[in-house]
Amino acid sequence: MLDDFIESYRRRFPPDAEYEKRRYGRYFSFLEPLLRSCEEKRVLLMGEAPAIWCDMLDASSIEYERFEEKRTLQSSAYMAVTIFGVAGGVDRQKLLKLLAAAKEALCDTGLLIVDAPNPENIRLSTDYIYREPLDMRPVPMQLLGFMLEYSGFPQVSFVRVDENESLSFQRYGDILHVLDGASRRYAAVATKNGSCVAVENFDTHAGEYGTTFEDFVSKFEYRLLSFDKHIDDMRERIEQMHSSVKDLKEIKTKELSYLGAELKILSMHIDKIEKESAHLRDFVYDLSTSHHGLSQTVHGLAQAVHGLTLNMEEMNRVSSGCTIPKRCIKRILRKLLAFAGRFIGFDAKKGGTSAAVEREEPVQEREESLQKEERVEILPSQELRRVPGGLCISSKEETR
Repeated sequence: MLDDFIESYRRRFPPDAEYEKRRYGRYFSFLEPLLRSCEEKRVLLMGEAPAIWCDMLDASSIEYERFEEKRTLQSSAYMAVTIFGVAGGVDRQKLLKLLAAAKEALCDTGLLIVDAPNPENIRLSTDYIYREPLDMRPVPMQLLGFMLEYSGFPQVSFVRVDENESLSFQRYGDILHVLDGASRRYAAVATKNGSCVAVENFDTHAGEYGTTFEDFVSKFEYRLLSFDKHIDDMRERIEQMHSSVKDLKEIKTKELSYLGAELKILSMHIDKIEKESAHLRDFVYDLSTSHHGLSQTVHGLAQAVHGLTLNMEEMNRVSSGCTIPKRCIKRILRKLLAFAGRFIGFDAKKGGTSAAVEREEPVQEREESLQKEERVEILPSQELRRVPGGLCISSKEETR
């Protein structure tokens, strides 16, 4: 009934074909050296006899038999004995009996292969092991190795058969590698008399091959230490940045205080300039007002002088032969303009009067200009005679 249950369970939950192929292919690699050295190419199958394993033996023309407790085994007749699916599913006493029977059946150079679940894989020990109908109690390598030595096998090696080899070359590990990175199964490879061609292919004897649970823990711890170191480096960099920020704040404070003093001085200068600008605006306003009044005064004075000039010319025209010399007119005008300049408050000698106020010309130049201005044409019917205050032109008839 148990066999039917196991068969039904395998059909309902079949194992991964690729995984099984890699696993049993690794076991078969232990037999290949024996095929070239042993005459008896017979294999005894204890426990389970997976179809994929039987196909591999048939493909290499290896004869195999299934173990039966009731049948008497031939002594030293098999080059290899395999125990699959039993080490974790039977009690220790029954396992010791199977190991003793395997030693009796092996030839002197024969090889024993015991497959067992690896309790180093935490996920297998807590989850996967309970999915197998036979694997109930994982057997640690230390216990299985001692049982093989107790059964008369002098040399035992342990091979982790299905681990991810790429993980063994990684420098760091994560928590998933710690929980499920170790090989889920391992094989105990033992020899009957201590000398076997298959075992000689290993690098050392009586060793362990593959990445252990401690290796994954070390990788994970190394990663944590690297994280700690990275955190320490980041903390140091942050402290340096804080120190730099503090220095920058001090520099910024000093610069701001200096700029504040400069702004204060600049504000004082601006206030001073504004006050001076206000005074200047008042002065310009007063000046423009004075200029407007001055312009009106000069304009009125100019009109008065112009009117005076016209009156004098009219008087000369109307008078009978009595003419006011032009130099007298200019002198009168000059005196009036000088008087107007003194009245306005400007110094004519400093150039502060209007352009209408002329500077006094030198005497010699004034006489020459008067002579030029007084040159008049005398007609034949006229004559030049002297009168008090100057010369005049009159007709000869008036003289008579």
